Amino acid sequence: MYALTSKNVLEMPFLYRTAFPFRLFIGPILFLYIKNILSPTSNFLKKNIWHLLLPTILVLMIVPDFLISNEVKRSYFEQFYRHESIFIKINTGFMPAGIMQPLTSIIAMFYCFLTIYYIDRKVKSYSSQYKIINRSSINWVRTITYVTTIFNGLQFVQFLLLKESETFNSVVQILQSSLLIFLKGHFITSPGNVQMQNICVPSNHDEINGQNTHKGLEKVGIPPYQTVGEFGLMIEKYMLERKPYLDSDFDLEKMSDDLKLNKRKISKYLKTITGMNFNDLVNRYRVYHYLELVKDNTYKSIKTESLIKECGFSHKSTFYASFQKIFGDSPSNYLSKDSETLSVEEITSA
Repeated sequence: MYALTSKNVLEMPFLYRTAFPFRLFIGPILFLYIKNILSPTSNFLKKNIWHLLLPTILVLMIVPDFLISNEVKRSYFEQFYRHESIFIKINTGFMPAGIMQPLTSIIAMFYCFLTIYYIDRKVKSYSSQYKIINRSSINWVRTITYVTTIFNGLQFVQFLLLKESETFNSVVQILQSSLLIFLKGHFITSPGNVQMQNICVPSNHDEINGQNTHKGLEKVGIPPYQTVGEFGLMIEKYMLERKPYLDSDFDLEKMSDDLKLNKRKISKYLKTITGMNFNDLVNRYRVYHYLELVKDNTYKSIKTESLIKECGFSHKSTFYASFQKIFGDSPSNYLSKDSETLSVEEITSA
């Protein structure tokens, strides 16, 4: 709009009608983007590609306008500066005059309202843990959807006012600009909320209904819990298979870098699901690894201090404090019990 009103567009005739493809695709793409976030599937694009069919057909109908000479395009722009309603009085490609402008807004608003409905329906179907962990990300999804809806609604109002008064309404333009500034400001000030690839999404219907239980954390004495999906399973697999906790320098930033996940979201997930912070959980893995080693005949000749370091502890005091916190007893007293292996009852009640 700035290029148009400032007459800079006379030096850029290639911009003629280029706003229409963007307006036609913004609604469907927003819907598909958010749908993929909330309900990811391996064949997502194949199942939903039909949403792009109508916008593609309409863009093809605009192609003749892209092919006209730059001289003709400049003449249209020059007429615009004399009569601002000129563009709704001439055909848009193969489309009759005054049809494409409102049609783009109607399509966009339809998909925006569809997206709002989809978000509400999905969020209501998920567990309370999902809502807690993804609260900021869900707020971002809703914000971008509401802003896009209002923006396109204003675009439709602008068309009606332009048709009536044959001039652009400055109030509508200011409101649209304010919405874009707000969205950009939100994007800049809350970058973590926009990292939608890090959202915790249930992977199937059973998980959505809170029925699917994964017991990976039982290995380190955490009772069965209701998972919130692939995000949690990724962390479990990482901890159990790669054993990063054996490195004394292992920290939250290292996990974040390895898994390409947001640190804040990892912390919130661990606190919600396990009731522990990152350090407590890591030390718990180390303590249980220590118990595995002391029951292995291979390590019987190794001193306790060496075993503690091999488990990832930098200081003995941290190890003893963690052991006491988990089992309520010292390692020597605990291991003196007449038990060769830890029972499931001991583990889950620790």
